[in-house]
Amino acid sequence: TVTPSAPDAEEDDGNKDETKTATFSGCLDLIVGSTLVLTGILSSFTIEICAAYAYLSYWLCCKIVDMCSPPGLFSWLPLFLAWIIGKSFLLIDVVLLFFSIVVVECIAAANYLVCTILGCSHQVGKNAHQMTRKM
Repeated sequence: TVTPSAPDAEEDDGNKDETKTATFSGCLDLIVGSTLVLTGILSSFTIEICAAYAYLSYWLCCKIVDMCSPPGLFSWLPLFLAWIIGKSFLLIDVVLLFFSIVVVECIAAANYLVCTILGCSHQVGKNAHQMTRKM
């Protein structure tokens, strides 16, 4: 009779491979990783508030442009200024939204590097990176 040295793939003992589900391996990488996640959340929230202000300013300028239309003798200057300022706020809004994405990705990459080094595990760094991006 031949007995296999490795367990069959169909047999499930209920024991998962802990390296695939390990989020953190120690106290230091938990603290640093969680701090970087919180930093990513707060920076994204702050940038989104600034972008919302820029969009609301753009909306207000559009309302001023609508009030000044069609341009008359005395309304062409406010119309032109409101249109230029409104387009500037729209550009600021788009730039801030892209900047928010870049900042969160940079913080997630830093979280990956730090947690990989502190946890001495690629899986710990990968999980920290994904947790930063999901939040």
